[in-house]
Amino acid sequence: MKQLKATKHKEFPNTYIVEDFGKRFLVAHYLESDDEFRGEWTILEVVGDTDSDTEWVDTVFGKGYALMRISEIFGEKK
Repeated sequence: MKQLKATKHKEFPNTYIVEDFGKRFLVAHYLESDDEFRGEWTILEVVGDTDSDTEWVDTVFGKGYALMRISEIFGEKK
C-alpha cells in the first residue's frame, strides 16, 4: 500500500492536505456537537476550485488510518 504524505493546511486549523491519485483531499479533526475532538478524522475530497468545496469520503479513528483509507479507496481505482 502506498504511503501518503500529509502537509498542514495554512488556513484551516487541525486540517491536513493530501494530494495523490490525481485528487486533492483534506484530512481534518471531526468535532462532536460540543466541539470536542475524540480522535476521529474526517476525509474530504476537494471537488471544486477551493478547499471549501468538498465531498465526504469517510470518518475514521486516527490520522494515520485516514491516510491508509485514502490509499485503500482511491488506490484501487485506476
